[in-house]
Amino acid sequence: MNENTKHQTPNTRKASSAKHQPRNDAADGTLVFGIWCFFGVWCLGLGVSAASGLKTRTQHVLDLLRLYESRNVTFIEPDGSWPMVWDRARDAHVWDAEGKKYLDLTAAFGVAAAGHANPRVVKAGQRQMNKLLHAMGDVHPHALKAELARELSRITFERWTVAADVRRRNPGRKGSVRLLTSAATGKTIFCNSGFEAVEAALKTATLASGKRGVIAFEGAYHGLGYGALNATHREHFRGPFRSQLGQFAHFVPFPEAGQASRLTQKTSDDPLKEIQEDRRDACPTRERVEDCIQRLFRREQIGAILVEAIQVRGGINIPPPALLPLLRRLC
Repeated sequence: MNENTKHQTPNTRKASSAKHQPRNDAADGTLVFGIWCFFGVWCLGLGVSAASGLKTRTQHVLDLLRLYESRNVTFIEPDGSWPMVWDRARDAHVWDAEGKKYLDLTAAFGVAAAGHANPRVVKAGQRQMNKLLHAMGDVHPHALKAELARELSRITFERWTVAADVRRRNPGRKGSVRLLTSAATGKTIFCNSGFEAVEAALKTATLASGKRGVIAFEGAYHGLGYGALNATHREHFRGPFRSQLGQFAHFVPFPEAGQASRLTQKTSDDPLKEIQEDRRDACPTRERVEDCIQRLFRREQIGAILVEAIQVRGGINIPPPALLPLLRRLC
């Protein structure tokens, strides 16, 4: 493993030191590109250090960032040991500015899920850019926009409704009978980023239910826009803007697979603080989480539950498999 893996980003190990915590920034750029601690990237080669007294390419880039980029975006160690500066990538490998080779287990936040510089992706992009680089979105659309919306509906809502496990139990018979229902067309809102998608979901939930309340989970990160920030649990991000937030989110503990703990109830005038995890325990059980949610349903006007399938920035927290079906059932 590369020596610099000792420097951690905030979405890696839960015991990250305070000096490595991200600065606050509404542009959601605080997660630096030192990815080998995000899920873990293994150094497969060692570069040769530059001659003493000469700046490396990495140092040059970081110096430019210090001078010209907002300090709230990329976290840079004072000694320049963090972050790495990417130079090129191919398939599952990344090379930094000094020529060191890494195995990328993050897929660059998922953007390179098909592999870095995938020839099919590159060729398709070049072909489309030669024809039309940019249409006008919600004013003058391109045909591919309509086709993509249809495909997203086909592989999600239509698939779920046609092949859903809707079962009817017949008296006197073992097992169950699958009922096929008519396909429900899914509607798409195309967004530029994750936090925009979250804010679109929050708006949709309010319009559909007429209720402003949202249940989110402790440790959650949903973005730094003002709507998404309400449902982002970390006080580091929320604190400076609390006076401007709508305060419509209610947080419950996030269960993790294979672990169990208990919750304690604490008396408070603030309903957001009433249900809290006992920090002496690792995490709550699924049953206790369900109880917390049910009590919030009874007490508050809840229009949606917002959840990450895996909490990434919160520390790669994986819930028990039954959590998402439970939340769907409760909703």
